[in-house]
Amino acid sequence: MILLSEQSFLPFCKEGVVLEKKESVSKILGLVTMYNQKLSQYVKDYRNYGTPQKLRSDQIHLICHIGRNPKCNLRYLAEATGACFPTVSLQVDRLRNIGLVTKTRSSSNQREIEIALTEDGTAAFAYHQKLDADYFAKASACLEEYTEEELVTIRKFVNQKRIQYLWIGV
Repeated sequence: MILLSEQSFLPFCKEGVVLEKKESVSKILGLVTMYNQKLSQYVKDYRNYGTPQKLRSDQIHLICHIGRNPKCNLRYLAEATGACFPTVSLQVDRLRNIGLVTKTRSSSNQREIEIALTEDGTAAFAYHQKLDADYFAKASACLEEYTEEELVTIRKFVNQKRIQYLWIGV
């Protein structure tokens, strides 16, 4: 989970005086940059998800796609993750080598390979589902304090940043 200290948000007010718009924008962009840096590091780090194997963010998310779609195939995983087929195939092979997924021939189509979670893979999936539920509960509670108008502004900003990232290929 990415945590920003409450102190990060205090510079918006100086002795009860609201900052000028330009200064407020600068502070907000500083917070967004700090969040992006922490997120960038988070996705690179290996983490424990309730099994002996430590996984990166992209690996646990692939496990989650498999967990939500048992007996899926590589083509589905490539489409669902937006990754190219060879990358997904390599990643699935890595997960199979560490005992988190299995690959078997489909009984209905001998040319197709089905991907499923092992017992450890299922444990990692369940662990991550709990982390997601905890995160969304905390984030929802945080957002409850905002008015609908403020939430519209937040959604607008986040959506604009999302579109910007898609445009620049991040």
